[in-house]
Order: sequence, then C-alpha cells, then structure tokens
Amino acid sequence: MRDCPRRPPERNCRARARAAFLVLVSAGAASAAELILNGSIEQYHGLGRPFAWDFRTNAGCKVNSNPAFARSGTRSLEFDLSIADGPEWDSRRYAVSPGRSYRARFFHRTTEALSIGEVLAFVRWWADDSWSDWKGQALLAGDIGRIQTAGWVEVRADVVAPAGARYGEFHVWGVDTARGPRGRVYLDDFSLKPLAGGAPLGAPAPADGADGAPLYTVLGWDAAPGVEGYELYVGTDFEAVLAAVPGAPEHLLAAPVAGPRVRHVVTLAPYTRYFWRADALEGGAALKGEVLSFATGFDLLEDLVGPTGVRYAAKDNQGRGLDTLQIIENPAAPGYIGVYHSAIDGEFEVRLATSTDLLAWTYRRTLRPNADMPAIAYHPQTGGFFLAHEQWGNPGSRSPSNLRFCFYPSYAALLAGAWTLDFTAPLTLAAQNGSDLEGTPSLFAISADGSRIDVGFHFFDADSGSVDRNGTGVLRGMLAGAASWTTAVWAALNDALVANEASANIGDRDDGALFGRRHMLVEGQYIRGDFGSWRAWFWDHARQDVFPLHLRTRGGSTSFGNMTWQVLRSPRGSRAVCGSCFIFSEGAAAGEAGQAVFYRELVSEAWEPTPPAGAREVGPEPRLHWLAAAGAESHDVYLGTDAARVAAAGRASSEYLGRFETPLVRPGRLRGAATYAWRVDEVFADGSVQAGPVWSFSTAPFFRRGDSNASGAVDIADAVFTLSFLFAEDVAPSCEDAGDANDDGRIDIADAIKILGHLFAQSGPLPPPFGECAIDPTADDLECMAFAPCG
Repeated sequence: MRDCPRRPPERNCRARARAAFLVLVSAGAASAAELILNGSIEQYHGLGRPFAWDFRTNAGCKVNSNPAFARSGTRSLEFDLSIADGPEWDSRRYAVSPGRSYRARFFHRTTEALSIGEVLAFVRWWADDSWSDWKGQALLAGDIGRIQTAGWVEVRADVVAPAGARYGEFHVWGVDTARGPRGRVYLDDFSLKPLAGGAPLGAPAPADGADGAPLYTVLGWDAAPGVEGYELYVGTDFEAVLAAVPGAPEHLLAAPVAGPRVRHVVTLAPYTRYFWRADALEGGAALKGEVLSFATGFDLLEDLVGPTGVRYAAKDNQGRGLDTLQIIENPAAPGYIGVYHSAIDGEFEVRLATSTDLLAWTYRRTLRPNADMPAIAYHPQTGGFFLAHEQWGNPGSRSPSNLRFCFYPSYAALLAGAWTLDFTAPLTLAAQNGSDLEGTPSLFAISADGSRIDVGFHFFDADSGSVDRNGTGVLRGMLAGAASWTTAVWAALNDALVANEASANIGDRDDGALFGRRHMLVEGQYIRGDFGSWRAWFWDHARQDVFPLHLRTRGGSTSFGNMTWQVLRSPRGSRAVCGSCFIFSEGAAAGEAGQAVFYRELVSEAWEPTPPAGAREVGPEPRLHWLAAAGAESHDVYLGTDAARVAAAGRASSEYLGRFETPLVRPGRLRGAATYAWRVDEVFADGSVQAGPVWSFSTAPFFRRGDSNASGAVDIADAVFTLSFLFAEDVAPSCEDAGDANDDGRIDIADAIKILGHLFAQSGPLPPPFGECAIDPTADDLECMAFAPCG
C-alpha cells in the first residue's frame, strides 16, 4: 500500500475521490463485463466472483490494493486519472477514537442515467501513521442497481472503531456497467465522521440521503412526545453541522412544536448536498440529534411536465416561431414584453411581442432585420430599454456577425421601433483567430446611470477546433455618445464545460438571481454537428462551476438549447420563475419541437401560521410562527386587536413589531380573552415586499384562582360570594374558573371550604393560577367570560 508516496517529489499522484476507486468488483456477474474509463473500453473475462485489483495511475503510482478480496488471483490495471483534480487519495484518512461510533458515507453523483453493479465498501483501521500495517476492516455491501436518472446516490453504514485504532479510511468499489460516451461517474464525498448522538427524527422529509430535493424545501419531521421545541441546524459541511451550537452560522431557529409535525422552510442552492440536525428541547436541555443529509436539484427550471403554465412549440399570433424568446415584465402596462427571432423568407429578424398570460404572444413589430439572438433589459433609472442582438453583415443572415446594441428611451419608442442610440461592437476575440463571427449576447448588469453594460457573448474560435466559445465584454459610454468596447475570453466557463465533456459548441444564454444567488443558463453541445447532443447547463457564479440541467418534458424530449429565465410576477400576481428553451427536432418528442415557454409560481406569501388562523384559548405569551415564502430573506410582522388596522398598517404604524430574520416572533404577554390579528409581509433580496394575509387568534381568559367575586384579592368575601351563588341564587361569577377554587371542574361548597382553609387553616396555596393572571392549566367545562382584574 505504501507504493504511492503522499507527495512524490516529481509526480503528484493526485486522484480525486470521485475517480480513484471506479473499479469492477462483480459477484455472480456475467462472464464478460466492460469497464469504461476516461473514454476507453477494455474487456475483462472470467469474473465469476470478486477479485483483488491493484489500481495505478498512468504515472505508474499504485493507488489502492485490496488483499482481503484475493480469492483466485490478482489482476492489475493502469488508467488515466487526469479527468479531474481534487484532494489526494490519502486525504480520506480520519483520526478516530477506539470504541467510538462512526458513520461511513459515500455520495455518488452522475451526469446521466447509469447502470451500477454491486458496490462493495470497507473501512480500514490503522494503529499508527504507517501505511505498511493495517489492523482490520469492516465490509459493507449492497447492490444499488440502476440509477434511472442522473443525480445522487448514498452508500453508508455505522461502524465502531476497534481497540488500538488511531485512523480510519473508508473506500468504495463499484462499476458503471452501461455508461454511454457522455456519462461520467463521480465518486464524491467519502467520509468517516463521528456519529451524532440523540434519537433519530421521526419520518424526516426530505428522507435521509434523498436526491433532487427542491430549492424551496420544507424540512419536516414528527415531533417526539414531551418535546417543547427543536434547535435546527442546516449547512453544507458535515463537521460544521455536527458541532454547531446556537449562534453558529448553521443555526436557523428554535422551531416550535405546534402539532404532531414540525416544519420549517429553507431556500437552497442547486446541486448541493446539505446536512441538517434538529436538537430536541426538553426540560430546558437540548438533546443532540442525528445529522441527516439530502441533495438538491434545480426543480424550478428542470420540470416542464407540471409547471403552473407551459406551451410547447410556441408561436406568435402570426404563426412564427418564438425562437430564443426572452421575457421581461412590462413596466408601462400590465403584462409582459418578449424579444425573439424568426426566420422570414430565409432571413432571421429580431421581433417584439407582448403577452398578458406568458403563453400567448402577439407580434408588435420587427425591431431589426437580418438579425437574431436578442436580449432585452429595462433600465428603471432612465425608463428606457437596452436591446442587444447578433447583427449579420450580409443579406440572408450571412457572416460576418457583430454584436449590436441600441437604446429605446421609452415603451412607446420600443413599440415604434424608434431607438435613439446605437452601437455596433467591432470584432475582437473572433478577429484574433481569423473568424468573423461574434454574437448571442446576454446582458448581465447595467449601471444605475447606464454608463456601463456588462455583456456575455460567444465567438467562433478557429483555434479551438472551429467551435463557439464564450467571452465577456464591457460597453462603456453608450448613453453619452462615446461608446467603447473591451472583451476577454471567459476561460473559466469554457474550461468547465469542456471538462464536463460539452466540448463542441458552447454559449452563455441568460443571467439572473434566484434566492440571492446568481446563476447563468448555458448551452453546451457534446458532438459538433449533432443537434441531438445539445444540452442545457447552468453556471454557478459563486462556485465557478457548471452543472447539467436535467430537463423533463411531457413527451420526453432530450435536446435543448437557447434557454432564458427570469423571476417575475405571474399573471395572477405571484412571484414566479419564467423560462423558455428551444427543443431541437433531433431530440424532440412529438409536438414539442421548437420554443417551449413555461412558468412556475413560487410561494410568495407567508403561510401556515402558528397559532392556526382562528385558534382559540391561546396562551398569554404565544410564539408566532409561520412557513416562509420562497426566497424570503426577512419578515415584517404586524400585530393588533383591530383587524382592519392590521391589514392597513405600515412600518410607521403602532401595530408594527419589527423586521425579523427568522419566521418566529415572541410578542410578549398579551391580554386575556382578547382577539388579536396579525400579518407577515415577506421581504426579498431585491427589496420587494409581499404583503401577507391577516390571521387572527383569541387568547384564553386570564384569571386568579379563588377570586370568585373578581375583586383583585382572595379573601373571605370570595367564600361568601360562592356560597351566596350556590344557596341564595345570587349573582354568578363572571369567571367560573376563578370560582373553582379547588380546580375540580365544578363550583360547589368544596370551593368555599378550600378558600377558607387557605385563609385560616394554613392549608397552602390554591391550585394555579394563583397569585398571578394566567390561563387555566386544566381542561374542564367551566367558562370565563370576563375577569376584570386581569384586563
């Protein structure tokens, strides 16, 4: 095992975990199997039961061997591990304590559907820092079968470090038995971590190890009996979530128990594995919970099967295709503005259309002839619109093509096609490699004064195999009439797509923010000239990486490009994610070829309040809790006894409690036997505020036990009052619970005796609430219509 030095002086034997242990261990498999590694296929025969394998990098450095599986001989295989970098192989070694429990986990992510054979995993325990001696192993085995869709799979088991162990290593062996030319296996996130204590959560959602959780996720679990609440922790690092305490970045809130199920909303990043923990609060102490995990997808853009609205093969009212449709809200009138291109008599033209429902589009005018690939942005500071597009230099949409920008000072000017400023960018990146093609602009950002526009685009790169590559540009001074244009190759984006095997034509498409995170949609082609190999990706600006979008249509189309997206208001006024994509005929299901337009409404208001709307008998110091809207960053809370005033209240009103970061507010002690109204307005990253509905609840009446005449004191007059009510048919107590001095659920002579015993026989205090205003802790049929001393 010591064949591979940790840091060799000349050759670094770095092998990312996701690649280093892609191996074939076939128990009872067919006599022949294929192992596909880095594009090459080798045949291995006679694999009737597990064999030992030595793995070496192409540098000749042994990575792993497994003598425990040697039953009929040992075979060796050398392969190229240059497909990715990452941590060194031995970085999966963890310090352990003998006798302590550990959770061995392995997360597996793929870019396409795969067929996985039997997976064998084992833990090696080391007594010292030497690589030459290992003291034992724990074998785990399981057949995870076929992964029908790309995504995450988890293999895990709990193990105990044996006596004498100082280090542990967790390894997984498996094989992709049916990987196509573009499928890639990632063996990610090997870990051997201390197992958190505490009872497991009941019916956690998402399920532990789940894949494809939505970006707007409601964490939920069954409340344990007797638990007062939970401290909730969420993060992307197992160790941080395991060690987190209140006040740590991973700490979200004390989630109240308002019923049999506890739920809390989180908004997350796409294609990320999250860890979470809920500590039960009982008797003032927190019982540390187990750390669970799940992985997100990008459901808001991937699902074209069941969005709020979708239209396949979309066309305008003239029957022209809405290719590359980009949509923005109309700032001057209800509805939406869209720019797109259509082929008219063999020549592309940029067109303008409007819509009121996001799905049906009315052509308004042609903005540019012999042009395509438009992008539009509204500039609120000037009230105008910037349009960028690909302008062809010769009739019939023929090269050269340049990026062209123009400014329309108003919506009326846009409808009239009357631009006031125009700039055609000179060829820069394309000119450097001898081509004359630049286009497909996307507008990233426009400064407040309009003096700077950040642009993404693609250019024809003859030096990279005559394919499209991405560039960035900055346009300065256009509104001042002195435009200047600078560009650069977007190497990070190009390299990321090529590393993910989309090495033919690639191009950025549309940039935007969701839940406070910026993402850009990108199109990538696996095979040059093959339109069926186009796929959609997104670029995560924060992580500087691309991830494939696994788009799902009703018919099962497979080839996509020209994606656009925006967060805007839906036709019903809710916040929504709106998008479009072009489905190439080479990968289209019946009736789906062409531009698809879709939108999905987000939960834009606070919902599911606690106390529930209309609740009665609420305690004097309630905790106001709700499920937050998708993407809400903070919450404005209003509370009062006049529902109309609460509905109309603003931040200067007396009903305003303040702006809170978590969906939990303790308003303090409230009046008893009163009806309260409250409202939560959700505040989003862009500063917009969504007013919420007005909810109401009624507090239980507050009283003091034994003060039957509601005088404010417990004295002999209360015993007399009770006896007069019972035997002289005198005035009844305004609060029957106050007259129930012994808290047995009825008013009788025993209550008068209880009061007299307390006053004169030193029999002790009365049952609660005694000496303070509070609610009745005992359920009974008595009522408390009013008790003046407690307000």
